[in-house]
Amino acid sequence: MATPQFNIRIDSDLKERFLEKAKQEGFTGSDLIVRWVKTYLGEMPETSLPAATQYLDERVGEAESELQARIEELENNFESRFEKARAELAALIEEGMGKQAA
Repeated sequence: MATPQFNIRIDSDLKERFLEKAKQEGFTGSDLIVRWVKTYLGEMPETSLPAATQYLDERVGEAESELQARIEELENNFESRFEKARAELAALIEEGMGKQAA
C-alpha cells in the first residue's frame, strides 16, 4: 500500500529554498514536514541536540555502509580488469618472444 500524500500550495521560490537547505543538511522535504507534524501533534518531542545528533549519526552510518559497498564493488571491478589486462599483456609478450626466437 502506497504512503498517502499531502499536497500544499507554496511559493515556488520558498519551496526551492526549503528543499535545497534540507538537502544540504541531509534531509528530504518529506522528512522535515513529517517530523514537524509529529512534533505538532505531540507524538515526537521537539528536536533536541542529542536526538538530532543520533538521527544524523544513523544517516552517516547508512551513508558509510553504502559508500563501503560501492568502494568494494569498484575494487573488485578494478582487480578483475587488472588481471585481464595482465593476462593479455603476458600473452602479447609471449607471442613477441616466440616471433623473436623464430
